Amino acid sequence: AQIIPAKGAMYSADVVIEGRSGVTTVNGFFFVARTPDGATVAPAVGAVRPGITYGQLAQGQSVSGHVAFDFAPAQR
Repeated sequence: AQIIPAKGAMYSADVVIEGRSGVTTVNGFFFVARTPDGATVAPAVGAVRPGITYGQLAQGQSVSGHVAFDFAPAQR
């Protein structure tokens, strides 16, 4: 469910993060997308639910959610 209006074209990725050893830090801001020319697009954190937020996972724990990216028309 999109909760922030798109300024361009909104794309989202389904993400699953698993803690494999020790403690894994999770943060939706750790993701980026790349345009065809190699530029990076920051995530539109809070744009879709359930999103990936900040937290920590112990070994064997996992979290899933969506990461959204808002591509301006010139970036597609």
